[in-house]
Amino acid sequence: MKKRIIPFLSLIVLLAGTFLAPSTALAQAVTPTAGPGDVTATPLPATGGALAGTELPGLVEGPDVVTFEQLERTDEVLRGPFDSARIQFGIPINWQLSQGATIQLVINNAFSSTEGVSTEDLIRMTGAALDVTYNNKYITNILLDWTGEKVVEIQIPPDALVSPRDDGRQELFLFLDAALDCDFEHQTVITLRSSSRFDLPHTFQAPNTDLSLFPRPMFQEDIIFPDSVTVVTPDQPTEGEVQAALTVAAGLGRLTFGQMQISTLPVGQVTEDVLSASHLVFVGRGTAFPALSGVSLPGQAGGDGYVYAGMDTDDGIVQEIVSPWNESKLALIVGGNTDTGIVKAAQAISSGAMRTSDQPNVVLVSDVESSIETTSVSVDRTFADLGYVDEVMTGMGVTSRDYLFFVPPGQVTNDEAYLDLMYSHSALLDFELSGMVVRLNRQNIGSALFSEETASAATQKVRIPPELLRPGMNRLTLEADHIPYTRCSTLITNNLWTAISSASLLHIPLNPAVVSQGADGDLGEYPDLLATDPTLANIAFVVGSNDAASLDVAGKFAYQLGRRSLGNLVELTTYYGNPVPEEVSQTHNLILVGLPSSLPILQDLSDTLPAPFEDGSNLAQESGFRVVYRLPDGASLGYLELMESPWNSNYTVLAILGSTPEGLQWAGNTYVEPTLQGRLGGDFAVVRGEQILTSDSRVGAGTGGLSVTAAPAGVVSEPVPAPVQDMPGARPGWVLPTLIVAIVLLLAIIVVVSVSSSRRASR
Repeated sequence: MKKRIIPFLSLIVLLAGTFLAPSTALAQAVTPTAGPGDVTATPLPATGGALAGTELPGLVEGPDVVTFEQLERTDEVLRGPFDSARIQFGIPINWQLSQGATIQLVINNAFSSTEGVSTEDLIRMTGAALDVTYNNKYITNILLDWTGEKVVEIQIPPDALVSPRDDGRQELFLFLDAALDCDFEHQTVITLRSSSRFDLPHTFQAPNTDLSLFPRPMFQEDIIFPDSVTVVTPDQPTEGEVQAALTVAAGLGRLTFGQMQISTLPVGQVTEDVLSASHLVFVGRGTAFPALSGVSLPGQAGGDGYVYAGMDTDDGIVQEIVSPWNESKLALIVGGNTDTGIVKAAQAISSGAMRTSDQPNVVLVSDVESSIETTSVSVDRTFADLGYVDEVMTGMGVTSRDYLFFVPPGQVTNDEAYLDLMYSHSALLDFELSGMVVRLNRQNIGSALFSEETASAATQKVRIPPELLRPGMNRLTLEADHIPYTRCSTLITNNLWTAISSASLLHIPLNPAVVSQGADGDLGEYPDLLATDPTLANIAFVVGSNDAASLDVAGKFAYQLGRRSLGNLVELTTYYGNPVPEEVSQTHNLILVGLPSSLPILQDLSDTLPAPFEDGSNLAQESGFRVVYRLPDGASLGYLELMESPWNSNYTVLAILGSTPEGLQWAGNTYVEPTLQGRLGGDFAVVRGEQILTSDSRVGAGTGGLSVTAAPAGVVSEPVPAPVQDMPGARPGWVLPTLIVAIVLLLAIIVVVSVSSSRRASR
């Protein structure tokens, strides 16, 4: 009997020891290489070179420093025998890089080998090198002859600071050469830490204020420090000035592809910090901005409004100057002496195609249509037609080329658009690992597999999704990944390539955008479903009168609408919370923004709102949730409500509301933060901070099994514990319960066996 039980007990002990012991990482036994000490590098002429490595710490700090982490790069591992890394970034357009620029690489080296290799052989085997190229100019070779972590500083020659790229971005390329790994049982692994950095001393040059370049330099793609813009309105703007401010916001969204941060403030709330921290856009009459009275402008602002030679009463005026509060920022003045003129100026801004005359930083707008240039393009355009020659991408790892092409505003394509990509590539590639990816405006649209057949010549047809085309300039990116058929080939440093033919063809049939109308979808699908008119001409904002919070939220939403619009300018309209003209309510999608008590139009919608409001109350009468709390006045909540327009069922009413200005900002943020927007659904949502609860009155139930709308004011909710996540190497959560069940079963078996044996023995 004991002989039978002992194996069971042994099994229990073995399982307990295996699963209950602390988890540890398993690693192959390796013999470390003895590091020879300080880093050395191949010396360069006086124009550049690698300096001696230093022990950590020793990294330069300062206003000229940009870390890899700031460029959203994590620690990057390169493995021998050969590997590479490429880092691209843009610098502010008002920077002029100076002599003395350096790269500080924080490198961790690790070498390993199988057992049985003598110390002398291991030291002899260890010796990798890192080639450093900047803006396509070879700089130096770093000998990686140490173990552990060190800082290596590399000087960038002045002539290498000039970017060869069309977009002006800087580029660092690193190539790991650990060919000795091919000759011995040896492995090289280096880690480039995200604390590595560029030290870029620079002087400042005045930003270019030529309006024909707008939105540059106010907007620059991929700059290392994201920019923001503040739209400044009068303290008590007229409806026309509000319309102009929202038109500017939507126009900036269209022209910058939504890549800037935007806020809208009345001039009385603009502090010195705001003035110096961002680009500024003043929208309104010159008499509303006392701060501009002492600023030198082509069209001077003062007690009589804007004054400029040849300016008529209803003309709009656009002026651009270097900000007097920050020489690295711009101030844009979008104005006029009447509402008509101010709106014209704003629409000219939204077009992004302004014609200057005698002074490049001022534009008079007498008529919007005659102020906007339009362009037509061919359906079929080769890369050669776009001004590009045959291109060859070389080197191991990932390399890319960009191709820019223009789509006229107000025109869209169809499902027949495509790219005929003509290319060839090296036959020395590993065809199972190498290939090419095609991106349009940073979105993947296709790929190409490399093979023996495509090495000599190939044509790949790639569909162009219509929804990814933007009005204006579009960027097509071809990114090749070169992996050699053997990493130990001596040919890989200069014989891995992909050639792109200039005969590659873009086929993009264009037609005027067609407006589709009608209420559909749920809250999570907006604002996309509202951007149906190319110029947003079917959109009418209704905002609270002289309400700074509602104007800021409306501006951010207009910005999101603009980034989705396809027109050549913005023609939305705006009203205060007064009754909207019947001809507008029957022919427009309405976007209501503000506190409910400041929007009388809500009373006209009380029969159709998913959650109506009592007259004068800012708290909704919620009925779509299983539990409804009674909340005291002053409780902060945000509301989103969606409904079919009662004036015309082909149109939509979207309400962005708040019981307080804070609640209104919460509601507006759901359409600014993608992570929040992804949690929206149905036709009614209550927002409290980042908590979003939704329901759908069209089906009569709250979504997601939610049981309450919000916690009552004054009641502190218990925090919800975050789900426990397994740490890397930690014991999975299922192990302990499984082990307990197994032990119980084993013990039960032991008991049964023992009882049976005892009974047999007693007989």
